[in-house]
Amino acid sequence: MSTSMALPLVRAVARAKVPQGSVTSTGARSRYFSISPRHHVRAVFGETSNETLRTTLNTIQEKITLPAHLPKAQRKILRDPKRKNYIEQNPVVIEIEGLEHKYTKIIFPNELPNSKKIFKDAIRAMETAEDWANLETLLAGYKKAGIVLKPKHLGFATRLAIAKTQLYSVIDCARHAKNTGYVLTVGESGLEVVMALADRAMTENHAQSIKWLEQLQDVLERSPHSDLTGPKDLRSSRLARGMMVSARVSDIEASETPSETQLNLLSDEVGFLRASWETAFEHASGPLQLEIDELNLNSLRPIANTSEDGTTKALSNPYDRIAPYFITKFIAHNIKACESAPVLLGQACEPLGDVGKKLDDYLTERITESSERSAGLRSRLPTLALAYQQILGRAPTWAQPAAEESKAEAA
Repeated sequence: MSTSMALPLVRAVARAKVPQGSVTSTGARSRYFSISPRHHVRAVFGETSNETLRTTLNTIQEKITLPAHLPKAQRKILRDPKRKNYIEQNPVVIEIEGLEHKYTKIIFPNELPNSKKIFKDAIRAMETAEDWANLETLLAGYKKAGIVLKPKHLGFATRLAIAKTQLYSVIDCARHAKNTGYVLTVGESGLEVVMALADRAMTENHAQSIKWLEQLQDVLERSPHSDLTGPKDLRSSRLARGMMVSARVSDIEASETPSETQLNLLSDEVGFLRASWETAFEHASGPLQLEIDELNLNSLRPIANTSEDGTTKALSNPYDRIAPYFITKFIAHNIKACESAPVLLGQACEPLGDVGKKLDDYLTERITESSERSAGLRSRLPTLALAYQQILGRAPTWAQPAAEESKAEAA
């Protein structure tokens, strides 16, 4: 990192290191700590020409992440107002990755930023690949500082990275999950990352999307992702695996002559998906008592249930707060996977065609029912219908009543 980068609170070491406990020319006795990161994730934020982001990262670095690398006793001193005079005479100098910062003042409680708010401020400010390269360092710094980010915060970062075409930055965060804490589960972040890859595979970047998909699959086989079991495990999620099939289908459809490797990899994915759905049907009490029933499109319902006594209880389903737009896309990609597999791979995959029809019927039923209860959802039907059509190449049947209603209102 050059000394000209505008993270001025940490400057390059251009002189001999001050030995721990030595007396400086001013008579102050400094405490010097040199830290070498154990892993590949940087501890110091990288260069950025984004002034807003730079200012925000400066604050995070000085107040939150750098102190986390100090010994416990020194961290306490930095936070203890009673040690104000002590630290002025005994400054704490921390050096990380060839860069140093000297603390000569106490960090008073009212000077500490709200960690969740400033996290979101930093994410909002990120625009370019250069900016988003700091996401790993930001997450790792928070984890080192003992700050637990909730799924909604990670989901916020994931959605903005996807919206700003910086999907690879979150895959990198997942690759270093032991340091960043970014573990992909069956929830908004995990499913939205797979969905974004399936979306990207429908563009001219389809080949690159498949490479990223394969990297993601490799990441999911490593700890801590591979330590997950049950409904949180993204590897065993039918919704996630269906979107992976959809991505491979798009890649094959974009190829003039699909290679044997492409078809074999698709066949492997489809084999898992088919077996998974068959097992679900065998153990189901009804035709759709499946993972999709766990999903249950709760975000198309109120986010809380009201009991008979009038009290309100928040829904605990991991999909509760996923927007209807994303749920529509999750299912549309799965419908595409189930419909395309028999066409590309033959008769052995025909049972998936039936699954695709049931998923389509299910989505139609749920959106129709939910839109009857919610004027807000009715207003969003054109957006949901467009998302469905972009994936499947046809308009959904549930969009027709909304279109007719709009024409009637216009008349």
